[in-house]
Amino acid sequence: MHFNICSSQTLQKQPKFGCRQVAFLTPNAETRPAKREQAAYVEKVLSTGGNSFEAQDQAQCNWFGVTDRFAQRPFTDDMYRQSLTDDAYIQADTPEKEFRKAGWGGLAVSQDNEKTFTRSFSPTWNTLAQFTQFVEKAKQKSKLFLAHMRGEGFDELLPNNKNNNHPFSISDWHVTFTGSPMEREGVIDWLTATLTAWHAQDPSIPLPKSMVDTELFACYFAAKLKQMTGSTQLKSLSNKDVVKVIQATFKDVYPNEKPEHPTITKNFVITDGDRLFVTSYRKNDTRRLFMKAMHERETDGKKELLLALEEMQPDLNKPLNWEVIPHNSLAVFTLGKEGEPQQVTAQRVKLFP
Repeated sequence: MHFNICSSQTLQKQPKFGCRQVAFLTPNAETRPAKREQAAYVEKVLSTGGNSFEAQDQAQCNWFGVTDRFAQRPFTDDMYRQSLTDDAYIQADTPEKEFRKAGWGGLAVSQDNEKTFTRSFSPTWNTLAQFTQFVEKAKQKSKLFLAHMRGEGFDELLPNNKNNNHPFSISDWHVTFTGSPMEREGVIDWLTATLTAWHAQDPSIPLPKSMVDTELFACYFAAKLKQMTGSTQLKSLSNKDVVKVIQATFKDVYPNEKPEHPTITKNFVITDGDRLFVTSYRKNDTRRLFMKAMHERETDGKKELLLALEEMQPDLNKPLNWEVIPHNSLAVFTLGKEGEPQQVTAQRVKLFP
């Protein structure tokens, strides 16, 4: 790896069930002939390549019994419920919770910082027009895109609330998450009460629109930004300042996890359109097998970053060698500042120092 921040551990085959996310960062958005090549590459990552983002969404549906994204038979809530409860490993974990439908969302940022932000409360294969439109935007001069697929499942927290989808947008940044959920008693209740009290004192601290743990985390991160830097925006802050706030947020939030719940996986991606702040934390997680993996390629001698939770092979003729961002890591990927030579740089620090 040219970035030298990843582990050489062997990747394991991952289960189809669960959320997925992918991100791309490039200094070549305006460069020719790289521009045409990048558009083709982005399309492969999102929709046409080996194990693409769309293919991972479709594979999860196959896991539930759907064999063709163009199938005419509607896949009803009852069918989802039955396919879930037929599986002992899901049943043992969530028999009493409410059913939550799948969804996806994406952010694309152009070289001139025009943002395209979209969310859908149905799978990619069921919203092809909207998904195709997002793919086209991501192909057009995008220096960065971030996409998240939320898997079907059971959820006790507002399962079909339309705010329950990623990415979440706050101030000038967006956040996605994959991993184990927070505990309702303790962490979520504590976060809700804390944010409500802080908002009453300072209305610029955002309140969540749902009880989704990712949005609660994002609002708490925004509050810590305001308290530690005086602003909820990222653009004006250095990497060092943002890293300190992320570390402080994790230190506050996750020690509140119940000690009897030792399996914890926390994979967050936070972006302001020029930088990706990526957390990788996996404690005793052998069932979910969530893994942060990354690979960079070079175009015109400049590094490009492709980040994914589950490995993909955009070009089957050029296999990628995926490596894992180690446990307890906070990786920062940055484009050069405006007016400077554009290049993706990387650094890694400990999430919990």
